[in-house]
Amino acid sequence: MRLLDIEDNHLMPVSFQTPHSCPTDACRAIEALSDIPLVIHGGSGVPDAQRTALARESAICKFNIGTELRMAFGAALREAVGADPARFDRVQILKETHDPVMAATRRILAALKPA
Repeated sequence: MRLLDIEDNHLMPVSFQTPHSCPTDACRAIEALSDIPLVIHGGSGVPDAQRTALARESAICKFNIGTELRMAFGAALREAVGADPARFDRVQILKETHDPVMAATRRILAALKPA
């Protein structure tokens, strides 16, 4: 494993080629080489239990979860449009995306709480 000269960085972004998990052994190997907090790119799709363990037991300080929230938004939007295809008021349609996105956000953030 090769690390770039990151002397002036405050966070180290890392990305793994696994869409539905974060290889804990790889995280530990990176942590052993640096004391810079890690940022997981592609954090969407990491199972909640694994995300919780990594948040509590590793140097990971940030999980990028935008894709996961966009998926919740997209599903809610499709459902809202499908419920009444004749409806065209975007404000009314978008109102129906709020609660599902908030629920997804709360679920994700709850998994990151300290023990």
